[in-house]
Amino acid sequence: MRFLTLILILFTHITIAQISIKSTIDSLKFVSEIPYACEIHPEIYVKNKDTFMYNIGCGDKLFWNAVKLKEKGILSLIDQLDNLEYTLASFPYQGGQCKVADVAYIVLQEIIHGIPTAELLNVNPNDYDCGYCYYHIALEKKSNRKKFKRSVKRWYKTNKMNLIWISENKFMTCECNGKHPAGGYYKLK
Repeated sequence: MRFLTLILILFTHITIAQISIKSTIDSLKFVSEIPYACEIHPEIYVKNKDTFMYNIGCGDKLFWNAVKLKEKGILSLIDQLDNLEYTLASFPYQGGQCKVADVAYIVLQEIIHGIPTAELLNVNPNDYDCGYCYYHIALEKKSNRKKFKRSVKRWYKTNKMNLIWISENKFMTCECNGKHPAGGYYKLK
């Protein structure tokens, strides 16, 4: 009887955790800002640890909640890489509305620093004279998004065992400073 009770409790906790991850990933469609440039003022941060998430350029709370999932959210984020539903967020300085797929990839980049985007897209960034725009151009076709999703999933499965956690306040996707909401990031050994 004790064993059955233990199994039931574990199953309940696992189910609740899965629902929480799903609702966090599902909330990406409501992201209104992705991070791009933000300075966190220490005097404000001391008063309210979440304040920087509401400053212009810092990304919104829904974005950072997904980043805080860390490894628990990675496969769910990869599953969103072909989700073409529009969000409220736009790409600063690049124009255009972000799709859920774009937000999910930016979250992934904040969880795992150094994902080889150009390699996974099978493009040479030097062929483009507009910086990171190769990402947007390559993914204009829906079929390319599906290929990209498969490439990212394959890359993650191949490299998963070689990812190490780095506890530091370094942001990958923005020119932000201050305490990283996830407390760090993964990178390849």
